Amino acid sequence: MFTNQTTLPFVSSPMTKEIFLLLSEYKGLRVYPGINKSTDAVLLGIVGSTNKLDQTIKTISTTTVKALDGGESAIGARQDFLIPKESTLNLKLTLILVKKPLKGELEVLSSSLGKHVSVHPKVIFYESFDLTSTFERTRFNDSDNGLRGHEVNFTQNRGKVNRAVDDVAKVAATKFKELILRAF
Repeated sequence: MFTNQTTLPFVSSPMTKEIFLLLSEYKGLRVYPGINKSTDAVLLGIVGSTNKLDQTIKTISTTTVKALDGGESAIGARQDFLIPKESTLNLKLTLILVKKPLKGELEVLSSSLGKHVSVHPKVIFYESFDLTSTFERTRFNDSDNGLRGHEVNFTQNRGKVNRAVDDVAKVAATKFKELILRAF
């Protein structure tokens, strides 16, 4: 069960997928989605970030979009301006394994009070780690087909951020596997 407490709306699904795939490798381990009364424990994952999007996805280098030498400008009559060239995605993942939790206990653990309940008889482990991925924001280049506004309009930002989230989800699954091997 993963909760998303980030400034990005699409983070918990890739995390759930990667952890589920990892857990499905273990023979004899039954994995149920959500809360099931017959389970021995529940894994609660809390994906967090800062409250500001510009800190969650931080631009680390920029490039200038400027008028083309000769011919029509790709940006029209505007002045040159900067667009992101390389960015870093910064997330924090907290994994909590709770023995036979009640619904209210899971709600407390996933709230802001959860970090204060890390030492509880039902908490088997409580681990937090930072997840970071750096990605380059490429610009679509199709000047052969006469598309002039492409430099700014098709910067492919969302797809690059999605791939960065997928990358950190895979890293999170690897860290979780190491955590399991260390804990058990």
